[in-house]
Amino acid sequence: LGVNAASSTLARLTVRTPVERALDLGTGCGVQVLHLARHCYAVVATDVSRRALACAALTARLNGLDVDLRPGSLYDPVAGERFDLIVSNPPFVVSPGGHHVYRDSGLPGDELSRRVVVDGATGLADGGMLQSLANWMHVSGQQWQERVGEWVAGTGCDAWVIQREVQDPAAYVELWLRDAGDSARPDYVARYDEWLGWFGAQRVQGIGFGWIMLRAT
Repeated sequence: LGVNAASSTLARLTVRTPVERALDLGTGCGVQVLHLARHCYAVVATDVSRRALACAALTARLNGLDVDLRPGSLYDPVAGERFDLIVSNPPFVVSPGGHHVYRDSGLPGDELSRRVVVDGATGLADGGMLQSLANWMHVSGQQWQERVGEWVAGTGCDAWVIQREVQDPAAYVELWLRDAGDSARPDYVARYDEWLGWFGAQRVQGIGFGWIMLRAT
């Protein structure tokens, strides 16, 4: 993906205090790297897609930036390292799995958003911040604040979570099938029904769009 509304939103949200080390988790073509390089001494960027990393490398070269690009899933490429700032626009779409790398993690439901938070907290230096876009499920019988609150409860971090929008499951499925250009496929109805049926089996009543911010205190 190139620059889009999500990447621009994350760029505007990110705290721009000068720091030593920053991580762009799931860098894509390197949009966040351009911003991080202006106030971070060292920038590491990861992605599960080597094609995306090749695009990020080109972005860095065109702008004369020295960025440490590493292939791998989630925090595997930076295991054991600490960062003053972590930013992520991850493949957060809530689905049974999915196969579009730019939006689907392959993990069920909102597990990817949870892992970005829980595992990311262990990679923060003292006083470090994590800022990520996320989707989360509204499950029958549970407040969304409780669900996301459970993610951060054991991290030892302060958290600020903003839910900017909630979409019902049918509209959500339609949005992402259309986004991927799948609405014209002959199996569109079958895929729509399968995805919507999975939401029903998981007792999902809605999907929240928002931002999660952690601070290691």
